Amino acid sequence: MSTEAEQLDALKDLALDQTDRLTVTFTRWQWWLIFSNLQLALRHPHNKGAGAVTARQIATAIQYEIAPAGSPLGDLAERGWSGE
Repeated sequence: MSTEAEQLDALKDLALDQTDRLTVTFTRWQWWLIFSNLQLALRHPHNKGAGAVTARQIATAIQYEIAPAGSPLGDLAERGWSGE
């Protein structure tokens, strides 16, 4: 089993490597579930750090792809940001 220091080093390496890309294929429904869970996590009052900024960027990109503004899903997605 790896040590805590090794795990921390691995996370730092992962964060610093901006060239290695990962492509994942999900159904639109699976993307919706990921998106809505990100919205829920981002509404937590203590979720304010750098990870939250990145998560919001990812969620916004997902929303743009699966729930365009003005569509029924877009309207529902917008409600999710405020917790309605």
